[in-house]
Amino acid sequence: MSVFKDGVPANTHFLNVLPEGAAHRPSSAFPLYEVYMRMAEELAKRSTCARLQVGTVVTDQVLENVLGDRLQRNARGLSQPV
Repeated sequence: MSVFKDGVPANTHFLNVLPEGAAHRPSSAFPLYEVYMRMAEELAKRSTCARLQVGTVVTDQVLENVLGDRLQRNARGLSQPV
């Protein structure tokens, strides 16, 4: 049976799955995928687009580095609909 670092069996990312026989060391820190999702949600709150409220965080494959982040904005020169 596999052991998951963050305790979430649905997160089958290879860095989350411990080798057979390894002990799980409990941690009070949020898993990285949760941190990045929260970052995207906070970016979306700053969006100037009233309809799309989108925030994006792009990471590398091993979830160690943020490669970029963006939020949805209206096109330059257009007013925001009321």
